[in-house]
Amino acid sequence: MFRPQLRFLSAALCCAFIAVSVTACGSNYKKTTTTEADLVETVHPPEGKALFGEGSTRDINLYQNKFPIEDPVPGCECVVSNINVLTSGWTKGGLRFFTEIRGNFGDPPNYTYPETNDSGDLGPVATGNLYLYYKYEPEITFAGEVKDGFYGQMISQQIRLDKPPKPVTFRDWTPKNDFVGREWNIPPGKDFVETKKNCPVVAYEKEARTLRFIDAPGGPAGAFGVGVEGTKYYVLIYAGACDKVTHVKCFRIDFPVGKKPSMTEVPTALDLLKEVPGILYSPNPQRQWH
Repeated sequence: MFRPQLRFLSAALCCAFIAVSVTACGSNYKKTTTTEADLVETVHPPEGKALFGEGSTRDINLYQNKFPIEDPVPGCECVVSNINVLTSGWTKGGLRFFTEIRGNFGDPPNYTYPETNDSGDLGPVATGNLYLYYKYEPEITFAGEVKDGFYGQMISQQIRLDKPPKPVTFRDWTPKNDFVGREWNIPPGKDFVETKKNCPVVAYEKEARTLRFIDAPGGPAGAFGVGVEGTKYYVLIYAGACDKVTHVKCFRIDFPVGKKPSMTEVPTALDLLKEVPGILYSPNPQRQWH
């Protein structure tokens, strides 16, 4: 039985949903799971880092009702210059939403949406009552010793638009090009490792010292009474240096009934607290779909 729950087309997640307008993946595609032996790690100077949880020294209770902005470390030779989030046009840095290859094929009926495979267009997508998602691309520019820089992303729980607001709880949702346990759908005759290398969702441009990643939260719209239609959630994108967060961008993604989704910046924690009664953080990550 299909259970209503939050779905993300994160870095080309394919939403599992029965619909006649979608195309099944080729039956001769091979589903393969990444192991330690064939892991293709995200390699670039700025590290993707979760702020809380295993290995963190931060006291999570000190960050309630605020954004996790911290004082820079004196003498740190790396600086975050800017976080810019692209929501229209074509993706930069060679990033694409590869739904057939990166899709979540553990969920039946294992369909993909052909409009999204090898796609680089950004912004809202809505197709009737079938699926909704919002595709965006943060680009984070660094200066100085980039090896000391880091970045990450957190996302809140799904919140219904027609219910009284509740505190938001942010969990780690930092995109990765690959991780152990990741399921891939490999085309016939293609090498497993090489195929993964050719489907990045995180990239670093050395000359411009710019880190980019793509994401596309969303899922089934609302057919059969389930899905993301009529809900919203919040995304927190951050970057810093020498283990201190210096820049944060927060956005609200709305999925109104009968309309395309929208993405709106929430400039400060005080602005967010006007929309919700509290800001919390969890040490446990969201389930990884990237």
